[in-house]
Amino acid sequence: MLTILCIGDDPDILATREVVLRAEGFHVLTANTGTKGLALANGYAIDLVVLDYSMPDMSGEEVARILREQFPAVPIVLCSGYDVPESAFRQVDAFVAKADVPEFLVMTIKSVVGGKKPPKRQQRLGRTG
Repeated sequence: MLTILCIGDDPDILATREVVLRAEGFHVLTANTGTKGLALANGYAIDLVVLDYSMPDMSGEEVARILREQFPAVPIVLCSGYDVPESAFRQVDAFVAKADVPEFLVMTIKSVVGGKKPPKRQQRLGRTG
């Protein structure tokens, strides 16, 4: 069973991701800040990280950069409802818009852990901020 760490500051989104991913047979850990997520990554064997970009304590890009330094083999899927800088994409393996359906996140995760190219996003980001 793969262990997925979901890091994000929105409790509703975290809860939804946890339900969807558990239904797919994954073991799911959640953290509501980047700092707590990094602590969990250091305390558990993580197979993949689903990471929000915009969080109050540190950006997803900052968290991804630290994860890459400490756990270079762990894939990272970045999620955002906003435009993210190009530099953030260089830190992650795949990107899923928050507006994408949950099944698209599952498909992306399965592709990334299976060593395949992630599927193309079905929707574009609609806002900036």
